[in-house]
Amino acid sequence: MSFFSIFKSLFKKKEILQANFCPLEISESAINKIKTHLEKLNFRSCFKIEVIKRKNVYQCNVGFDDSKFYTETKFQYPTKLIISEKDEIFLLGSSLEFDEKEQQFYIHPNIEVQIDSIRKNFTRIYLNRNFISEKSIYKFIGIEKNQFQILPLYLKKILEIEKINSIYIEKNFISVEHFVKFSEIEEELIDILFEYFSTCSYPILISDNKVESHFEV
Repeated sequence: MSFFSIFKSLFKKKEILQANFCPLEISESAINKIKTHLEKLNFRSCFKIEVIKRKNVYQCNVGFDDSKFYTETKFQYPTKLIISEKDEIFLLGSSLEFDEKEQQFYIHPNIEVQIDSIRKNFTRIYLNRNFISEKSIYKFIGIEKNQFQILPLYLKKILEIEKINSIYIEKNFISVEHFVKFSEIEEELIDILFEYFSTCSYPILISDNKVESHFEV
């Protein structure tokens, strides 16, 4: 069985997949490394996480800083963190781990997918992430090929798939209108979604004439 087949089978659930709003999870290995390092320091310090936002990606910087910069966090964690509330919200549904071999901390989003066939030529893909920002004027949108001159890159890539004619987005799902069996476009489509939500995951803002990524979560 291929990796992609195994991946699909993991997320065939009866219940509809919901957005993941769990606070950043910190693995046991990461906690142990943080505590060990703090014990070696000669001054009061805390583990620090900072999300650096760029146009199409984000970068998570981690390290240690003076505990005088610590403020009460929005969520509870197994160790004190110096982190902004904005970054806490951005990292919902993600995990912090420590790789013993590489001696590196890694933060990665826990992305899950559920595929639901609505009817012939229409398929709905649920993610455990919201596609649309809570601050968006409109909470859903249908987009046909070439309807907008400018779109977030991942939506542009989806609509550039030759066998897709239109998409509909709402909450944490995207519905796709396609003219072939879904299996013919499935891998390419899922790859686009995974690439975006694993490296950026900004929701979108919808206005009367514009669809854009909402960089301020």
